[in-house]
Amino acid sequence: MKRALFFINSISNGGAERVCVNLTKRMIEEGYKVDYIILGENEENKNKYLLGENVEILNLNVNHKNKFIKVLKTLLAVKKVNKYISKKEKEDGYSIITSHLPISNLLTRLSKVNKRAIYVFHTNMSYYCNEKNNFLKFFIKKFFNKRKVVTVSKGIMNECIYKFGFDKNYIYTIYNPINFEEIDRFKKEKIDIDEKYLLQVGRFSNPKRQDRMLKIFKKGEFYKEYKLVFCGTGSNEEYIKKLAKEMNIDKYIIFKGWQSNIYKWITNAELLICSSDNEGFPMNLIEASYCGTKVVSADCDFGPNEILIGNYKKFLVKDKDNINEYIEKINDALKGYPKEENEVIKLCEASNVIKEYEKISRI
Repeated sequence: MKRALFFINSISNGGAERVCVNLTKRMIEEGYKVDYIILGENEENKNKYLLGENVEILNLNVNHKNKFIKVLKTLLAVKKVNKYISKKEKEDGYSIITSHLPISNLLTRLSKVNKRAIYVFHTNMSYYCNEKNNFLKFFIKKFFNKRKVVTVSKGIMNECIYKFGFDKNYIYTIYNPINFEEIDRFKKEKIDIDEKYLLQVGRFSNPKRQDRMLKIFKKGEFYKEYKLVFCGTGSNEEYIKKLAKEMNIDKYIIFKGWQSNIYKWITNAELLICSSDNEGFPMNLIEASYCGTKVVSADCDFGPNEILIGNYKKFLVKDKDNINEYIEKINDALKGYPKEENEVIKLCEASNVIKEYEKISRI
């Protein structure tokens, strides 16, 4: 039987975690056994994705609010991780080993599988490191030297190569996996509101710019016809709620929190909007495209301009700070939107994504 190993911070909330869960579910369908090594859960990560059977989780319980303590505990856990991997590999050798997010990458890099693992970058390197910081750039380059790196968009790959000096022979792009059968199954569930609504999905954090979304909603006077639904949690949630009240539009805003079934909210939305400063490869844009939901997105770094292509390209907001441009694009999309299939969708089909990971694992 084939076996896969995921190094990931947790199995809760975030986009990187959802990528792993989507891959896992399809892997199980294709006969894989799957193991997870996670750093642990915390208050912000209390909403867990369901992984199903044939998944074993080694929870290291090293998660901590203090990053120094978290890193220290992670370093001390390496011996335990190696022991676990040795035990599992006696049962079945790992066909695919992937590592996701910085602290998990550190753990993977120090483990016995560090050269076999694929290090997956879900966001741009400049999010973590100023490209002008030559010392840190040098350290990162050495850290991943001659290790296989996968980026979730071509934009992130190009940044790694041309701004951070990664070896182009060791870096690849694989788009995030989407489980279409699961979407078809869950999108039929009913939602608990009757009003028409615009939708934004994502963690409440500075790069997602929910504050910009509120300005778009108010200035465009969309509240006259639609509610605005936010799906997600995060450190900025209370600030956004307060801001909505100060802008006197709070009665038109619905905060649904984290949703285990996001597909029903995407399917029933009049339009999905991304107003982020930066992304990696926003899965909800692909999911909305598959569900037939209209999409308007900031043409931010990185990902949206690799998803909204062809006739969909005109719904990219070139100047992400231009509120009027968002309003114009949203109104245009609501009036008329292309109906042809977006060709990027098939590249995100989970089985195709697994094949790409299998191929790189054999290199």
